[in-house]
Amino acid sequence: PQMDSQGAGPTLTISMPILNTMENGSGLLGVAGVDIRFKQIAKILPEHEQMYAFIVDNNGITVYHPKLKIPKTEVYSVRRTACYDKRSRSRGGGRIQFGEADERVLRLMGLVDSIPTIDIAELEPDSERFREFRKAMIDRNCSDAPLLDGDREYRCKSVEGTPLTIGFVVFKDRSDTVLRNDVPRPKNPQKALVGHYVPKRGLCRGDLDHVDMTERFKAFLEADKCEMDTRLPYALAAALNQWTESWPDLEENATCATNRLPENFDPLYHIASFVNTFNHITAFYPKCNFESLRPIVDVLELERYPPPTKKLRLFAFNDNDKITITAYKEIFDSIYGRRLAVGGVQWTSQFIDSLFQNATADSSQWAACYEPKRSCHLVLSDGFVVAGRRARQHLSSADALLFDYLFKKSLIRKTYRRDNQAQCTPSRHLYSPNNAPPRPHSISTMLFHLTKLLTTAFWLDFWLLMTSSIKKALAQPVMIGGTCQFSRIKHKELCSLEYPMYEIMLTEKHTFMLNDGVCSR
Repeated sequence: PQMDSQGAGPTLTISMPILNTMENGSGLLGVAGVDIRFKQIAKILPEHEQMYAFIVDNNGITVYHPKLKIPKTEVYSVRRTACYDKRSRSRGGGRIQFGEADERVLRLMGLVDSIPTIDIAELEPDSERFREFRKAMIDRNCSDAPLLDGDREYRCKSVEGTPLTIGFVVFKDRSDTVLRNDVPRPKNPQKALVGHYVPKRGLCRGDLDHVDMTERFKAFLEADKCEMDTRLPYALAAALNQWTESWPDLEENATCATNRLPENFDPLYHIASFVNTFNHITAFYPKCNFESLRPIVDVLELERYPPPTKKLRLFAFNDNDKITITAYKEIFDSIYGRRLAVGGVQWTSQFIDSLFQNATADSSQWAACYEPKRSCHLVLSDGFVVAGRRARQHLSSADALLFDYLFKKSLIRKTYRRDNQAQCTPSRHLYSPNNAPPRPHSISTMLFHLTKLLTTAFWLDFWLLMTSSIKKALAQPVMIGGTCQFSRIKHKELCSLEYPMYEIMLTEKHTFMLNDGVCSR
């Protein structure tokens, strides 16, 4: 797979050699190939609520997957092969960096590069059954009988004459939600401060992916053709329009950040309010706080089929050391128990702590929480302390002894969530040419490290940085408002991030003693 340099977006290229069968001629006459756009693949393969499909090669590498993150169609070269020099030892780790300035420059140059290489095991839930299914796809040993894995069924079909295999994932306990009656196309809402977010492949099976993520909802309402049943999305969009119209208009001489909030909304703590529907449409207010809200919506999209509940849910989210608190409630179908929408609000981390202090500071029932040698923690189910003397941090940091006790007593459950398509700040690694270095603290060890330091490209890179830092800072063009300006680029690289997930299992009152060797409490 690759990004087409002519603007066709992600493309799969299949080729084969043309051989000469005559004995006195050259063996290879040429190569024949065909380009298939991902859009065409998406229209052929099934993708519903209860089923989706993907394509892998004979090494288990993902060729196409609905969850595969691919570059923007208008950016033809995201991975920086053009400036990737293996001769430099400092760049010999195999990681390829990219940045916004690079994208704009290389787009003009028309360079082409491949889509990130990811094993199918990094996009699907890990289990013994799926590992067996992955091996069957690599060996092209697909049978008619499905492989059962909990609520999933795995099937596959090899594509004859190619190294490709199509995998199918079927959910046994899911079904499609369909409206029988026709629904008219809703009007495009005209609220300057309300935004709409639709992720890739959220609507029309990817036909709108070339449109900016905050403009896809508008494009959907104006589209003449859409490769999906639009009746239910239209109905939910009409409901969202009523929510949109309830927010205030942009006042004269005001901006999105300074516009007055509705009554009882505190601008000191309120970040955004939102509604997320099960067909991937999210409406939010105010529009200027989208960057803070987007990771919250992406987290909610990870669990689209929760069991029905009427509980108010709260969780803390840490995005680049900026902690926010999100409260939301889910709306379920009364017959089938399907989640239709999520309505919520995002606050700063100080909101609940301030609310707690205002409600308890003058109350005799809570007086013990404000004594010098006492403390009270108001803790969310994910272990984040939202109120108290040690608020705005995780319980593992606020009270490590208490956290350790609860964890050992199985009152806190720990799981992990891994993102194998994350973007990280690049790091520099120096690799030893000898896999078995001498023992530490020896003379040979000191000579070994000194030689390695002197022979690396670090000093060359350091010298170039010191002598041309100012010039380089002004040598990276960035397009701002149609004008080419210059600023420093911020490189990123693909990486895998693993997030620990905690859940407090306490459902009743629990009294216990803690002893840290100095005092008991």
